[in-house]
Amino acid sequence: MTYSELLALSLQIHNTLRGNPKRPPGWLDSLREAARLRQEAVSANPDMTGPGWERHEQYMSFYRDVGVI
Repeated sequence: MTYSELLALSLQIHNTLRGNPKRPPGWLDSLREAARLRQEAVSANPDMTGPGWERHEQYMSFYRDVGVI
């Protein structure tokens, strides 16, 4: 997968959970997967150039805050 596909998939997972007032079973595992995909995207594009990186640090900070990374 390209870095942009990885970021898009991560965002899709994240957005599926956002706005859901009840946390569905396995929600932390889903967030772990979203974070993993973002980390894989960094490996694919370590300079983090191109579209999709604008809010990367905010997402990663959130994942650290909830303890999934």
